[in-house]
Amino acid sequence: CNGSVCRGVQRNVAVLSASAFMHIIKDQGPTGPLYQECHLSMFSPQQRGHILENAARNLYTELHPGSTICDAVPGLRVNGSKRGKNQTECDWMMDGRRIQCKSAQLCWNLLLQQWRFQFHHIHLASCNELVLVSYTPTHLYFVRHDLKYGLSTSGKYTTARGHAVVLSGRRGATCLQHAMSS
Repeated sequence: CNGSVCRGVQRNVAVLSASAFMHIIKDQGPTGPLYQECHLSMFSPQQRGHILENAARNLYTELHPGSTICDAVPGLRVNGSKRGKNQTECDWMMDGRRIQCKSAQLCWNLLLQQWRFQFHHIHLASCNELVLVSYTPTHLYFVRHDLKYGLSTSGKYTTARGHAVVLSGRRGATCLQHAMSS
């Protein structure tokens, strides 16, 4: 390829009817039906993330009435250009501490046969505190994470993509209430 011109590349486009995939579309697994009555499920993951981040920030404001809570400063990118307001390294500041908030929906992992929350893109170098918001069909759980428990890396990609935190129920515990208590 040279710029936008590719020589010797053949492209084929196939248009397939959704009816051919109804068995996939209809099979939502155990997760989908749980969230049908939940209003947060009507939002995209990005919108839901903003809503839950605002809820966590409001909770911090209530729990720390004497603290100064403000927007994070956008700062600069690696190449020296200015970051946008939505590209800050952390989500908000409290008394000079950088707070990062991540949210995850409770999902069934078919392969591992367990309920789990998976929080992604956690950049430990960019925060002093990490708040995890766990979203279930009936509750929101706000947890100040210790920056250690359930933390995993992505090998050489960790610097760019960040860490992950995975909180899982017992394998084989298909009952949601049993999984939440394990």
